[in-house]
Amino acid sequence: MRVLFISNEYPEESGFGGIGTYTSYAAESLVEKKHEVHVICRSVNPNSVSYIQNGVHVHRTALGPYPLPTQKKFYLFRMLCYNFIPESLNRLAWAKSAWNAYEVLFENNYFDIIEYPECGAEGIYFTGKGLPLVVRLHTPWSMARKFNMIHEHPIDCLFQEFLEKTSVKKARAISSPSKSLALILKKRWQLKKVSVYPNPIRLNDYHPSKEKNNYWIYTGRVEHRKGVHLLLEAYEKLLLKRNAPKLYLIGRPYGRYKEGQMYDQYITSIIENYELDKKVIWVKGAEHKQIRAYLKKASAAFFPSIWDNFPYTCLEAMSTGVAVCASNCGGYKEMIEDGENGLLFLPNQVDSLLEKMTFLHDHPRSSRMLGKNAREKVSLFYDTEIVTAESLKFYNEVVC
Repeated sequence: MRVLFISNEYPEESGFGGIGTYTSYAAESLVEKKHEVHVICRSVNPNSVSYIQNGVHVHRTALGPYPLPTQKKFYLFRMLCYNFIPESLNRLAWAKSAWNAYEVLFENNYFDIIEYPECGAEGIYFTGKGLPLVVRLHTPWSMARKFNMIHEHPIDCLFQEFLEKTSVKKARAISSPSKSLALILKKRWQLKKVSVYPNPIRLNDYHPSKEKNNYWIYTGRVEHRKGVHLLLEAYEKLLLKRNAPKLYLIGRPYGRYKEGQMYDQYITSIIENYELDKKVIWVKGAEHKQIRAYLKKASAAFFPSIWDNFPYTCLEAMSTGVAVCASNCGGYKEMIEDGENGLLFLPNQVDSLLEKMTFLHDHPRSSRMLGKNAREKVSLFYDTEIVTAESLKFYNEVVC
């Protein structure tokens, strides 16, 4: 089978999110099964380049101009677009660049499957051409923007969702890693069928350690949707009655908070106001290998998202044998059985999170057992060997 992935994100050069992580695992696991895999991804440099990485044919593509008419008579139209749909133009510029790269690289080549994410409508220029298109749901920007309180022009918001919805509905098949997102978008976008199978992770890349440094950890972007402010508020309350372990925040800041305040400023103000600077260590960005090292020595990991799809940060912690505590929303409630291989608390509820934090602090033996069971859950359901078989079944249904 010949498979092409379209993904703005792809490690290492542009592996800054869950879509890039998913694409790399999916692509490399297919190569291990002797399939030919290509990826068209974003180049952070002005030049495009192709090379082979871990058996995957990687085509890094430079970002082109906005897909707008350049003639003088369209000047007013361009000005309106710049003012009313700037974010949509950014998304379309990459989508058009990906399509242009496809035409240059694969004009006469056939792929059995061409997969792209719904977020940002990256495959919009591939639609309507009779290609074997499939969409992988991650979380539409039209949803993520609201959770992160990012303010964009109403016309831009409507147009972005129109593009994302169109790119999904014009594909031959749709898959999602979580039932939660599948149900939301089936209702919201009137989708007929969404196949659900989890995101894969290479379990052997993660190794538990018997020597724990007794600190707690959060990994992922430090943004409003991820609920880091809730974690700090619950942690401060715990410190009033327990000598809790240090808390590491491993992640780059992203997005805004209320009234235009940057979210990292808000998090910094919480740390300062609660005098947590000696207990909270914020590492603003780390390489993947460093994150694995931090996870390996942690005794518990917290993921207090307001909503999330099927986050790799949680999968990585579970794979490392760390006790995970997450909000009972989105994909978390499908990944974690409360009290069996992790703990779940009510979303957006600080006191509910505090209760689970207190349990982990007071019951270290139970914490270790939760971590052990979490790794076992990954080995049974989420390892690349298992998930790749499910994805190939999905692809073969499309091909047939």
